[in-house]
Order: sequence, then structure tokens, then C-alpha cells
Amino acid sequence: MADFTKIVYGDTTYKVKDKTAREAIAALEGGSYFLGITTTPLEDQATTNPIMIDGEEKTATNGNIAVYKKAEFIFNGTKWIEFGDLSSLGALAYKGTASGTNTPEGTIAPITPEGTIDASSSTASSTNVYSITDVGTLPSVEYDSSDESLSFDPGTLPTKGAAQAVLTSVTIAATFNGTEVTPVFTGKQKTVTVS
Repeated sequence: MADFTKIVYGDTTYKVKDKTAREAIAALEGGSYFLGITTTPLEDQATTNPIMIDGEEKTATNGNIAVYKKAEFIFNGTKWIEFGDLSSLGALAYKGTASGTNTPEGTIAPITPEGTIDASSSTASSTNVYSITDVGTLPSVEYDSSDESLSFDPGTLPTKGAAQAVLTSVTIAATFNGTEVTPVFTGKQKTVTVS
């Protein structure tokens, strides 16, 4: 580990006197650094070095990160180790800001409740209506001019039939007695669509 004793920032030089601070700064030297997106074919355990980034040849050092196609690689000093895959992010991976939708591909199993429904406290009410079995006859008046007589027939009233109950209101009060069933999704994630 290098022993940092000063830091130069712009035109100013800062002396680092604290040993703990010097060690913390030195630890940054081995940190990861993103080189960029390479056009050089990479695969897990590849020893390819240098690689092409933005049309320039870059020599990777320990901790450097590069992306080839949709895979992320980190260089361990001698070979590239694949540690990530951007394929599910699609074009979102290369945008500063983006939004998208992810619609899963699959099915949700039908839900079959396990239990019973108790509707015993439901109520219904009805009223009786009557049919007419005979319409009856209309009243009539007859006048005979030969003997100047007038006859009157009062007719007959309609005949009431049997009562028929007609439903006028229903109140359903049902409760479910059983266990809740959780839907089960079977499928896979679909590619993100960038909008």
C-alpha cells in the first residue's frame, strides 16, 4: 500500500498528517472504476487485455469494470469475471433518466375458495296478487217501443282467481367461512419496454 503524505488539488497541495486518513486514501487506489462499454468480445474468465472503449484501446487494471453487449465484467488483474447481466434492463441501462413498463409473461392459477357460504340470514318478502278467471258481463239496458218497456241487466262482476305471491324485495346477507387462497403466478419476467 502506498503511503500518501500529500494530495494535490488544482494549484493547492494538502499535507496528510493523519496515518488513518493516509490509509483510507490509499485504499481508494484499489477501488472499482467503470471503463465503459467495450466492442472487444469478452466472456467469463477471458484474459483479453487491452480492450476497445469508444474507439480507443484501454488497458484494464485490477477492479476495472466494462460492459460487453449485455454482460458486466470486472477485471481481477489477470482475467475478466462476469458479474452481471443488463438484458432485463434493455435500453434503460444506458439512459440518464428513463421510464418503462414491465409486463410479466405467465398465468395466474384460478382461485378456488376453500370453505362455505352461509346465506341463512338472507330475507325475502312478497305480496299477493290475484288473477281474473272470468271477466264477467257489462250492464245492459233494453227499450221495447211496442209496449214501452224498459229492461235492465246489471251484468256480472269479474271472478277473482287464486292468489299468486309476487316477490317484492330480497336482502342477501352472506358470509364466507373458510381460508383465503393466494393466487399463484407461473411465468417469467418480460423484457422492459422503454417509453
